[in-house]
Amino acid sequence: MPLLEKKDVLFTGVYSDYYPVVSGALYTKIGNSQVAEDLAQEVFLALYAAFDRVEHVRSWLFTTMKNVLYDHYRVAMNMPEETAYHEAHDDITLTFVNGFRDTRIILEQAVESVPDPVDRVLFDLIAVQNHSYQEAGNHVGLSSRQVRYRYGLINRHIQDHLGARGIKSIEDLL
Repeated sequence: MPLLEKKDVLFTGVYSDYYPVVSGALYTKIGNSQVAEDLAQEVFLALYAAFDRVEHVRSWLFTTMKNVLYDHYRVAMNMPEETAYHEAHDDITLTFVNGFRDTRIILEQAVESVPDPVDRVLFDLIAVQNHSYQEAGNHVGLSSRQVRYRYGLINRHIQDHLGARGIKSIEDLL
């Protein structure tokens, strides 16, 4: 396989794995899907240009994403580079250093998308508070078997919700 073709194959795999993560993180920060998509494309164009020199793709992507986001804020605030840096840097750094906050928000949105409030309670009891199916069922007046069935449906709903946002697995959020 020619070297350029091999690079394209490798890049395509990285793009497939990380594009949803990068665009999702940018969307969480910006709140505008079109701008987030544009910035994510900018990150991946830069990655393609530097691909041969990148050793740790994930670290490189998140550092570049932070820089692209910083540039976006600088332009949006219409400020000189040295002024904008001091005003935007702390907010951007907190977002990427404390990625757990964004992860928690995404997961909370996924759980809140579950239509039935009883199912949301079941999910909380089992997944968060670590209750057994029987204990959770006792709280909401259902049998252990009913809870097990509903919990499976809840998990599928949450996975579908995350999948619609481009998140294939929990690891994509980390």
